[in-house]
Amino acid sequence: MYPPKTEKQLVSFQFFISLQPRCFPLQVWTSGYLRLIHGLVAMLGVFALWGFSGFFTKVLGFRLLVVLSLFTSAVFNFYAFNFLPDMPAFSFALMGYYGVLVGVDQKSKSRFYLGILGFVMAGLLKVTFLIHPLALLMALALNKKKFPVHILIFAVLFLLIPVFCWWSFVLQYNSAVGDVYFTTAPKAIWNLDRDHIYRVWEAISRHWRNSYFPK
Repeated sequence: MYPPKTEKQLVSFQFFISLQPRCFPLQVWTSGYLRLIHGLVAMLGVFALWGFSGFFTKVLGFRLLVVLSLFTSAVFNFYAFNFLPDMPAFSFALMGYYGVLVGVDQKSKSRFYLGILGFVMAGLLKVTFLIHPLALLMALALNKKKFPVHILIFAVLFLLIPVFCWWSFVLQYNSAVGDVYFTTAPKAIWNLDRDHIYRVWEAISRHWRNSYFPK
């Protein structure tokens, strides 16, 4: 049996949290531990950014500037300790870059595949983040002296198979509980009836406008 539906989108951390014992209220897990998990992952991503910035510059001040520039992003600061999967996916992608670059530089298969594992986690959280490892592996494939092609092929399989299996399960899960993943199809306002269109414009004019553009 599937656990009861708790979100309109099913992503890795939310799913595992929904499997926790019933002695802990679900809102406690989502509001507390989920924020903590996402925050810790974001901090690990910051350290990974510091690590692989050393491949591009050895000047300590420039590396520090690269890391600190991340905190100038309001999106990063807001969502690092939030519920959405975008920021932990981004952080896992940073860890993936660091692991792969270290693996290639040191010719270490273990570190290379640890980096691929970071990309796998990013893809499990946000499938669109697969563009990062696929582009990086393609760049490595064009330079055959850096890494053998057969290792890169295995890395692609190691990357895609878990993500494909997970998102196949996601579709099956959402179908079983009568829900759809909200970003898989456009939801145009002109497809709504008059009453729903009025509610959308009312929300925009009365609530969202004041939130985004306060007087």
